[in-house]
Amino acid sequence: MRHSIKKQFAFIFIGLMTGTILACLLVNNIFLETFYLKNKQDALASAYDKINKASIDGDIRSDDFDIELRKICGKYNISVIIMDADSQTLKTSGNDVEILGRQLLDNLFNKTEGPKEILEEKNNSVIQIVFDQRVKSEYIEMWGTLDNGNIYLMRSALESIKDSVMIANRFLAYVGSCAVLLSAIVIYLVAKKVTEPILELASISEKMTHLDFEAKYTGTSKTEIAVLGTNINELSETLEETISELKTANNELQKDIEKKNKIDEMRKEFLSNVSHELKTPIALIQGYAEG
Repeated sequence: MRHSIKKQFAFIFIGLMTGTILACLLVNNIFLETFYLKNKQDALASAYDKINKASIDGDIRSDDFDIELRKICGKYNISVIIMDADSQTLKTSGNDVEILGRQLLDNLFNKTEGPKEILEEKNNSVIQIVFDQRVKSEYIEMWGTLDNGNIYLMRSALESIKDSVMIANRFLAYVGSCAVLLSAIVIYLVAKKVTEPILELASISEKMTHLDFEAKYTGTSKTEIAVLGTNINELSETLEETISELKTANNELQKDIEKKNKIDEMRKEFLSNVSHELKTPIALIQGYAEG
């Protein structure tokens, strides 16, 4: 059928799913990087709280803090360096000690090269985005002074965030395409199952227009379509009985008409015979009267 409900049903749901997935991709492209960046800020703040607490408690040189620092760096994917007031390295999380130390001192003496964007500045800490000219990469950094006077720097590459956003969008696109395809198949089958009883009812109603009341709806479900099918069956039976009664009344009327016609013929024949029989004596009487 050109305007099939099945096709319309399928197109509507496929269009809704496709639109939803495209909207998710658009939202991801616009907001996901910002969301990741905000989470990274929270991660840096959480790491700062743990490092600051260890510095206050005097555990910053302990082996337990070394393990805790590795956990922090591994969990949040950050690099950390802690220096004392004499610029001597107390703790670091990686092998790039020289780069981290130089970046911390550049921040401290405001000698940072390249573009810089301050995201948050409070107490003795600054969260910023910088482009490191030495490694040609963009970083989010948190640096400042701990409560015991030590200085620190924590940084994480933004390339990982951008890669994560791209991977997430690509994964969503793949999953969305597969979901649309599978949903199209499922929706087609569901629409077919829904429209089959409707097509059966359409076929029954078409036969009823030709006064064929033998076909009946045989669905066993309890849906609205089944209720409609039951009503059509009752309508079919009612119409069949009514038409049968009309045919019987029509036959009786036809017999009455034939009977009336026979009576009219007999009346005409009787009048003709009477007229013929009366003409002869009247003619004789008229002849004698004239004579």
